[in-house]
Amino acid sequence: MGLIYSNGFSNSDQSREPCLYGGATSRFNHSCRPNVGMDFSGWTIRLFTSRNISRGEELCLSYNQVIYYHTREERRKVLQNKYRFDCQCAACCHEGEDDSKTKESDHRRLRLRSLAKTLAYRLPDAYFMWDEYFEQRVRDLMGIHDEIDHSTEDTSPTHSESSSFEMLQEYLELLHQEGMEHDLLQASELAFDLACWQQEQDHESSLPRWARQTMSLYRLH
Repeated sequence: MGLIYSNGFSNSDQSREPCLYGGATSRFNHSCRPNVGMDFSGWTIRLFTSRNISRGEELCLSYNQVIYYHTREERRKVLQNKYRFDCQCAACCHEGEDDSKTKESDHRRLRLRSLAKTLAYRLPDAYFMWDEYFEQRVRDLMGIHDEIDHSTEDTSPTHSESSSFEMLQEYLELLHQEGMEHDLLQASELAFDLACWQQEQDHESSLPRWARQTMSLYRLH
């Protein structure tokens, strides 16, 4: 049973419980900056690379949604608690343990959390990984006992007046900077939203490459 929960995958459209698939998929290691994404076609897992792969580079999946909006300390705590390993991926172990790079990455992921929380409220039809129940579980694990801020608007000084369009642009750029374009559903839906807005304003040429590709795919269908 432990093997199923640590090495299995679940498809929420088919079952809420993890299912052991075995084979190559269950042998992938985890990374908080994965270069492989996955989705389902029924009970079939489809794998794809999310960026160019260098010769000899290890292919890694993400095991858990904790990678999106949490600091290195929080990610390591959750992964150790659930999967019993200390994460040593490229996002968690910068060369020479460069503390400044870790702080910059932590800042970007916390900014992603703030943006996701606001955009999930403003754009209820879009797809974000913000989950208040999961956030509370992480806080409990970290020993943080004050209540979650339930406000839904981003009130930071530089973004309190930002449009949803501007915030979505920032969100997608931060995902790119943190190497988290592996979630096919999230990336495609958000890129499509951005592409639609840009097209309405005749700015399609300024779209990120992967947003233009998404727009082209939708046109084909």
